[in-house]
Order: sequence, then structure tokens, then C-alpha cells
Amino acid sequence: MALYHPPVMVGARWISSVGGLAVIAALALAGSGCAPSTPPNLLLITVDTLRPDHLGYAGYQLPTSPAIDRLAAEGVRFERTYSQAGWTLPSVATILTGLYPGQHGAVFPGLGLGDVPTLAGLLQTAGYDTRAFVSHGFLQSGYGLERGFGHYDASVLDVGHPAKVASGEPLTDSVLAAWNSLEPPFFVWIHYFDPHYDYLRHEEWPHFASRRTDRYDSEIAHTDRQIGRVLDALEASGEAGDTVVVLTADHGEEFGEHAGRFHYSLYEEDVRIPLVIRAPGLEPGVETAVAQQVDVLPTVLGLLGVEPPEALPGRRLLPLEERERPVFMERIRPRPFRQQALIRGDKKIYRTEIVEEVPNLAEVERKSALRAGIRLYDLASDPGETRDLYREGDPEAAELLALLDQLAAMPRAEGDEIGVDAETRARLRRLAVLD
Repeated sequence: MALYHPPVMVGARWISSVGGLAVIAALALAGSGCAPSTPPNLLLITVDTLRPDHLGYAGYQLPTSPAIDRLAAEGVRFERTYSQAGWTLPSVATILTGLYPGQHGAVFPGLGLGDVPTLAGLLQTAGYDTRAFVSHGFLQSGYGLERGFGHYDASVLDVGHPAKVASGEPLTDSVLAAWNSLEPPFFVWIHYFDPHYDYLRHEEWPHFASRRTDRYDSEIAHTDRQIGRVLDALEASGEAGDTVVVLTADHGEEFGEHAGRFHYSLYEEDVRIPLVIRAPGLEPGVETAVAQQVDVLPTVLGLLGVEPPEALPGRRLLPLEERERPVFMERIRPRPFRQQALIRGDKKIYRTEIVEEVPNLAEVERKSALRAGIRLYDLASDPGETRDLYREGDPEAAELLALLDQLAAMPRAEGDEIGVDAETRARLRRLAVLD
């Protein structure tokens, strides 16, 4: 279990309170009338379509992630973290609001955030310089994710079709061009797109072959190099010791494990994501408690000393407030399916329903590899979800379904309707992210 020693203010810096010496020093300085300092900064890095089992720190054999691996060695890495929806818009919105998709409302391509607080808004109110640099059509201004950011840069979307042009390097160039103008305390969010389909081959890694998974790995390696540039800039600025760094993903990716491609399901390959947190006063380690995206916002605000909104569904992970909570996941695309899943302990109940009539159901089933039904898995003995244990009338399955229904019945927000123009719709369709 990771240990957290909250940082304390000493002079002009926040430092670890390990051993209690910093507390004594801070009290002495407070009594001497020293000027107050700024709270820790926040650097949030989200990577599109990033599976944790393709990263070196998680045991992957190819050299995909040296920069991420170094960050993991210096922070706390969570072994089992879940996406709340398995695709970009609702998942990123959950990270930025701490709410389940049904609570924040951004659950479909034409719907943005409802009237809910955001991480950027909370930190802007607390005096933070808030900036975002994003690289996905679902993250451009209009969906509500830009709320609270003083600077919101989606200009990298103009560099070219993502299936043909890697955006990670120009995105990082934009971040570094603005770096010297940051005013502490700052919150910088960067979203990298490149591991998303289509997978480009990067010649810098010629030892990767030409299979789809190899090209995917080269995209991760390319993105990792850009993340390394950002972390190097943070170090060179002298702010690394005063900055909470969070690295995570919106969702994973399917490579035929359940006959599907891309990310259409709530199977483990789609919903398992990495989560690494490095913070002042945080001892490096590995956390085995199950985490989920709703936990990110309360955890981050706790590390920064900012009061979170009331009644959030997640909990603080550092220090861990509660060992286990059920994981609830839900998505309503691709149409006509509604997928819901719940994990409690090692058991996972997964329900897929057809909730509307469509003329091309057979085509959608073929493309997505989805079928209506209820499935039950024991993730401890069957992490690949190959053995369906569901039997109607089984008491444990009934109990899990009742809990699933309870969470699914939460009060829901009305997402703001947004206009998706023809050009944006065509771009998203080409990326295989719009049904």
C-alpha cells in the first residue's frame, strides 16, 4: 500500500513532511511571518486508447514506455484501474468531473456536459492558471470540457487526418511553447491521441513489425517520447518537486479478444487503463485496490488541498479512504446497444441490451461483435473473460444484478445538445468513433 505524507509549506516551497522535521520547520517559518506560498501544481496527462498491459512497468516486453516507466517508478502505480465508459467523450468527462457518465450527461456524440462543476473550474476558482492542450474531436470546444480553462488549445486537430499524421509531436511543441508563461499554481491538461486507430508505423522503432499490434506499440512509443519531453521540461523548470503529475487513459483497445476491434465493449481489454500518480510527499509504490475514473478528481483535489464538491461517487485513493467500492460502467454506443457492467471484488456482471430498433442490426453486431445478454465472470480465475458463469436464478448473479440496477437508477443529468457539423461528423466517422 502506498503511503502519503501530505506536503507542508517551508519558505516558498511545498515539501514532504516525512519524519515530522518539515512540520517543525514549517511551524517555525509560520511564526516568523514568512509570506505564504502557492499550493502544488497539477499536470494531467491522458493518453487515448492506452492499454496498461502494453507498458513496460506492467511487464510488457517491448520498449514502448521508458518515460512512463520512470514516472511509475517515482510515483504510485495502480495495478487495476477502470474506465467508466470505454470510449473517449464520457470517460474524459468523468475524469474532469468526478461523476459517472449518467451524472454529467456527456454520453453521446451530440451531447456535452450538463450543468456540473469541473476540475478546471474548481482550480481556476482556487487561483490556478488553467490550460489544456487536446487532440481529439470529442474534446474540442463545445462539449463543455473547456469550462474553467483560461487557455484551451485544440489547434493540433488542424495538422491533418489522424490516420495519416501523428499529432503527438506538434501537440507537445504547443505545450512547450507555452511552458515559460505558466504562472504557479498551474493546472495543465494534455491529451495525446496517437495510439488511437489508425495505427501509424514510426520508423524510429524499426524493431517493431508491421502487425496491427506492433503498429499500436510504435504509436505508444512515439507518444511516450513526447511525454518524456514534457516531463523533462517540468524538471528543467524547477517545478517538478511542487507538481502533482497524473498519467492515465480514457479507455483501452480490442484486438480480437472477444472477436471485436477498436473499443466498442465493456470487456477488460476496453476498460482497463493505466493510472500513475507522482506527488510531493508521496512515497513510490504499487496500489492493488481497485480504482476507477470517478476516483481521480477527489484524489487530485485532496493532494492539492482543494475542497471537492459534495456527494461525489468516487473516493480518495491517496490516502485510501475505502479499500473497495463497486465499479460501475455504462455506455449507450454503438447504437442500438446499452451496455452496463458492475465489478465487485473479483466478480463482474455484464449486461448488454438492445434498446431501440435499427435497420442494420446484423451489420452493427458484426462490426462491434456485441450480442444482447447477461454474462458473469470471475476475474481472479478468468481474467480474459472466457468462461461465462451466468445462470438464471443464481443467487450471486441476482445480487450483482440488483446492485447494478441500483447504480444505474442514479439521478441523471441532461447533457447539453451540441451541433456536430458535417465536417466534424465525417472526421469522427473516419476515425471509427461515430456509429
